[in-house]
Amino acid sequence: MISLFELLFLVIPIIGVFINDTNVAVCGIIGHIIFTVLDAKKFKATASGAYSLSFLELVIIFIINLFVQNMIILIINISAFIISLIAYINYRAKLIDSLPLKEEEAKVLSKHTEFSGQHTTTSFYITFELKNDIRKYFEVTNEVYSLLQEGDQGIIFFKEYDNIKQFVKFIPNKKIFAKNKK
Repeated sequence: MISLFELLFLVIPIIGVFINDTNVAVCGIIGHIIFTVLDAKKFKATASGAYSLSFLELVIIFIINLFVQNMIILIINISAFIISLIAYINYRAKLIDSLPLKEEEAKVLSKHTEFSGQHTTTSFYITFELKNDIRKYFEVTNEVYSLLQEGDQGIIFFKEYDNIKQFVKFIPNKKIFAKNKK
């Protein structure tokens, strides 16, 4: 004979699916699993075959049920966030790769570094002045930063779309910029 609690935990998932409420369905399924596990270990069969539960056992089942349900929802949310983050990073990389490579005459106007974070992360930045007096500001690697000096002239290669910019390389050539600026 099935007890009232066992019947309840069998019906709750069906109700959850019927009303399209995942929380109710998950709660009922978890409750049924817990009930089945505890059934073999803790419940005592009465003479009629029904199960008797103490109030404390019911409270423990309820608390475990809520905890497991919330952990499942938390895991689902964290997974969705991680998948979204990976998709965005992948989208941005593909977008930058698909952008055309621009090539312009430029001069290194200024250099600066920024320190951030508890473990002191250093970011390197260079501002270039293009031949038409437009300034472009790029984050560069430490190697590029250390090789270029303010006043260096040459050809800059970069990719750009709206607010997305990526420095590719700079080929120094002192004569190019000076010749066109006169």
